[in-house]
Amino acid sequence: MVILNTGFGTVGTAAPPFNAGRTAVHEVGHWLNLLHIWGDDGGGCRGSDNVTDTPNQADSNTGVPHFPHVTCNNAPNGDMFMNYMDYVDDAAMFMFTKGQVRRMDATLAGPRLPITQSTGLTPVETEVAAAPRPQEREAGELPQRWFDGVSWVDA
Repeated sequence: MVILNTGFGTVGTAAPPFNAGRTAVHEVGHWLNLLHIWGDDGGGCRGSDNVTDTPNQADSNTGVPHFPHVTCNNAPNGDMFMNYMDYVDDAAMFMFTKGQVRRMDATLAGPRLPITQSTGLTPVETEVAAAPRPQEREAGELPQRWFDGVSWVDA
């Protein structure tokens, strides 16, 4: 999985039209065994994402398509371009289908099961030297924050 730094996250280097964190959602979808919804067949209308509730579509969509965008005789609703597994701008993608969720759940119950049992999901105690608490502030001064070894705390 590779994500360009300008298409990852919602702050910092994230830049429109990929600045809502949805590129990561798409890539995690692949990690959870989802395919592109057009079946990667180069516009042939023969490919499949192996999920029954996603309509067949000719190829990837980009930008912010207008509904309906009909390809592969998938009228009246057309391509499911708003699906996380298409290539549209972040502003246009917002859903997985129930079938895709079942496929991801099956992957988490099968080949990706070890991640659910990882100690990486368990908080651990660490001995981190905390920064000293700031003393009193001047009137009108904004609160300072400090890291206590676990989280940021307002002074």
